[in-house]
Amino acid sequence: MIDAYMKTIFWVQRLMFLVVLAAGILCTAGSVVARAEEMRFSADGVVYDNATNNVNAEGKVKLSYGETKIDAGHAVFNIDTKIVIATGAVTIVEGKNTIVAEKTVYDMSLSSGVIYGLKITVPPWMISAETTEKPDVKTLNTKNTLFTTCDAEKPHYYLKTDKLSLVYDDKMMAAGTVLYIRNIPVFYLPFYYRSLKGKHINVELYPGYGGVEGAYLRTRIGYPLIDHTYTKLLVDMYANKGNGIGGEMSYDIPNIFNGGMKGSVYGYYIDERDTLLKRGNVLFKHWQELTRGLVFTTDASYFSDEGFNDTYVRDSWLRVNRNIGSNLSLTYNSAWYTLRMFYDEQRYWDVLKKTYEVSTLSSPGLSFSTQPRNVFNLPLRYTTAMNFSNAYSNTAGCYINSVSPVVEFNHNMRLFKKFTLYENFGVRYNWQDKVSSTVQTPVSLGYDYGGVSLRSSLGRYVTLDTGINYEHQVSSIITRSVVPLSSMIRFGYIGDVLINTQYDVLSSSWSVLNASWRFNFMRGLDVTLQNSYDLYTGRVGFIQADFLVGRRFGSNFNLGMSYVFSPAVELPVIPVDTANLWAALKLNLWDQWFLRLVLRQGMTNFPTSPVLNIYPPAEQEIGITRDLHCWIVRLYYRQRALVNEFWFSIDLKAHMSNTGARYDTSSELEWYPYR
Repeated sequence: MIDAYMKTIFWVQRLMFLVVLAAGILCTAGSVVARAEEMRFSADGVVYDNATNNVNAEGKVKLSYGETKIDAGHAVFNIDTKIVIATGAVTIVEGKNTIVAEKTVYDMSLSSGVIYGLKITVPPWMISAETTEKPDVKTLNTKNTLFTTCDAEKPHYYLKTDKLSLVYDDKMMAAGTVLYIRNIPVFYLPFYYRSLKGKHINVELYPGYGGVEGAYLRTRIGYPLIDHTYTKLLVDMYANKGNGIGGEMSYDIPNIFNGGMKGSVYGYYIDERDTLLKRGNVLFKHWQELTRGLVFTTDASYFSDEGFNDTYVRDSWLRVNRNIGSNLSLTYNSAWYTLRMFYDEQRYWDVLKKTYEVSTLSSPGLSFSTQPRNVFNLPLRYTTAMNFSNAYSNTAGCYINSVSPVVEFNHNMRLFKKFTLYENFGVRYNWQDKVSSTVQTPVSLGYDYGGVSLRSSLGRYVTLDTGINYEHQVSSIITRSVVPLSSMIRFGYIGDVLINTQYDVLSSSWSVLNASWRFNFMRGLDVTLQNSYDLYTGRVGFIQADFLVGRRFGSNFNLGMSYVFSPAVELPVIPVDTANLWAALKLNLWDQWFLRLVLRQGMTNFPTSPVLNIYPPAEQEIGITRDLHCWIVRLYYRQRALVNEFWFSIDLKAHMSNTGARYDTSSELEWYPYR
């Protein structure tokens, strides 16, 4: 009985101890929360009123309550209501947002109040306002407001509005906005809107004049529809041609469908007013990793005619598109092999039919190849491959089925410290079911081929690579045997010399000798010389020289020439030489003024009939650029071939930098081959 009583007392004591411990923990937690919500402050001098809990702080005042912090020269506040009246270099920090002001009446518990002399930066805009009402933690309603992207002490331009509404990370709106340049009103905007969600509409205007289009206005409206994409709407107005419309979208999505996806699509259409032609083009590239090791790619293009791209892409040097192609493929890569199934179509421009005709079409094509593997434990590697194609040929006039197995061996051996021998040997067999629509007989050919090359590095400045290759048709004769020779000599940072040619063993003849010299004679002077010489005929093929002065400086001058000699011909064929002379000057005229001058002069030379010589201008251009701190103004005149253009543009630096940051530049270069 006593034992039961003692046990009961023991467990009651334990229970009371746990209750007291829990109560202590809860009380401690409550005190921490209370302290977290306390208003903390410091200053050089403080006067505290116990009756009202009012505090008068003077000198380097720092207040904090939750996520709100206020710094000021002088402040009067109440500890209970959390209402602060601060003056003298006031700074309000709430999370990532910082406000600078002259004075504020602020409720720190609600993150609201009235702010006088506000200054805040919402990239790319810098905003200042006389009076601002802040009803909650995210909203600012300002009066008598200026906003600009110019960080000069006296902004070169700004927009002024009576009322502006700003919601952090959401939007910025203004009504009755006037654009001022050098304090002169130049443009009125009844309404201004900008998204602050990381997706911004960017509008670019390019007025100008072209010899073909007449006066024009090109418009580019860009917007990132979803993450990892950027889309542009192209709206153009031409005085002679009419209106054109197009669009382009680039995308680079890292994680989708178990892999990545990237590509670009571009299209443009115009119904020309002067020619009554409907012209356009479509370009599409896509790469996607469906799953690990499995990749799908496609590349498609369409042009209404061969010269369309030249007319409407101002900076394109692609004058005509006589050959276009489209393909798609599905490729699987593993550590042992690569398997690829593909469709490929190549078209050429038929001058008589005025349309693109199919030259070759592979549908389907299949290729299999193994990765290089060692032969047992020997220093010898081998690869095998099998290619199958069902291809249409325009010249054959029918589909031809072909199979081609290949086996190749490779071996590398270091002879001496600086000499390495590279050897390869292979066997290839080709079979096709017919030659053409008229010759239906199957054809099969076998080949063995190989080569040996010796590579050496003779010191720091001399590199030598020489070798011999051969190809032998089975049950026949040797069809190819050449000795390629190349040598590069490097002279440290001064420059280098590259020479290469080859010797044909079967014909006992040398081919073209190509040579290139590149030298940096002194800081700011680069010289490049190139030429080719046919060792068999003893004739010079071409000569080219290029001089560049001031490459490392803000201004530079480039001068160059090239001359291509006509090959040896017999009458009545007339030999024709072609030449080009170019000069380009980029000059910093004076503070923030830049001049660009380009001149390319072509020449068609008839050595036997000089009176027939032609001197068509290849390119003439003069451009002036003015850096206005926050704006870039460009004025250009250009003549390419027989097309004249004059245009000017005004670009806001903030818009230029924001646009460039929306997608990866390297991806753009990779997936925008038509640029």
